[in-house]
Amino acid sequence: MEEVPIPQDTGSAGTQQPLAGELVQVNKESPLKGLPIAQKIEGLAATHSRSMGGEVAANLFAGCFAQLSHDLESTKQELTGIREQLKQSQADLSTASQKCAVFEDREKREPQHRLLKNFCIFTGTIFLGIGIDLFRNSFNTLGYITGGLGVLLLVFGWIHPR
Repeated sequence: MEEVPIPQDTGSAGTQQPLAGELVQVNKESPLKGLPIAQKIEGLAATHSRSMGGEVAANLFAGCFAQLSHDLESTKQELTGIREQLKQSQADLSTASQKCAVFEDREKREPQHRLLKNFCIFTGTIFLGIGIDLFRNSFNTLGYITGGLGVLLLVFGWIHPR
């Protein structure tokens, strides 16, 4: 059998060190740590099982109470999540209500804006026509002024700020 060749480039710098030898210890906590009543019942079942109807009944009672306590904790966590969603929904509703109020205000003012816009376009066209007619009849200064006013009214009517 042939020998396996030694690779020339291993891809390693050779600076790796062996593990320190100490692993992190994990402390296992009781699932009933934050539930003092469940801990007391579990303790009573372990030490005074006869007073709770015997070993089987005491363990059954402690198990039922531990399950109810666990259900209570999970329900509290779900409720916390639902409350956060409710706060977010209320904030979204508030934002949507503000936008709706702005749009309703714009909608109420739209007929006034349209009337002003149409009036500016109508009078601008008339002034522009009069200005052109005055310019043709050799009233140059008055024609420029009237025509310029007409152009300004037309531009204001087309590009009206909201």
